[in-house]
Amino acid sequence: MSQLPASNVLRGAGWCLLLLLLASLGGVSPSAAELQPVASSTYARPVGVLQQVSRPDSVPVPTSTPAPPPPPQRYADAEAAAAIVTLTNNLRAQHGLSPLTADGALAAAAQAYAETMATNDWFAHDGPDGSTLSSRAQAAGYNGWSYLMENLYRGFYGDSSANIIQVWVTSPAHLNALLSDLAMEIGVGCYVSGDYRWCVQVFGAR
Repeated sequence: MSQLPASNVLRGAGWCLLLLLLASLGGVSPSAAELQPVASSTYARPVGVLQQVSRPDSVPVPTSTPAPPPPPQRYADAEAAAAIVTLTNNLRAQHGLSPLTADGALAAAAQAYAETMATNDWFAHDGPDGSTLSSRAQAAGYNGWSYLMENLYRGFYGDSSANIIQVWVTSPAHLNALLSDLAMEIGVGCYVSGDYRWCVQVFGAR
């Protein structure tokens, strides 16, 4: 059997004494002191999660298509027409003249022409189709007439009927028609298109 050097024997004995001393102080066996585990933990978010948090995918914001503008208003204004008939007779009464009788044929001719002018953005006594006061009255059934006169108006649709009468009163030619002693019957028609109102006032006698 080979002999170990004395220095090696002494070194080994020293380690044994040191381990026995540590064991007696710590209350653990030498083998437990050698195998004590060491643990540590930390948490780092995955790169993909960090990217989603710091730079979220942009979500497109839906855009609404603007609604088209509403079509222009278009309607027959029977209320304005009736008021003009009443105000005309009131004006005639102030000048000692007899009231005019509302006539259905003259009213139909006036209403049809008011709509024609409004639809065609027209303003003249001769129509865009070549019609005239007499041809329109006769087409509506007003035959055998001895007197015909016509007043026209175009203005803001919110204007009152009294304002329309006032516009005619300030014109000598229109005032003569309003106060004619030859007129016996009347027909009025009004039509609104967009921001404007067209009115036709027809006087007649048979």
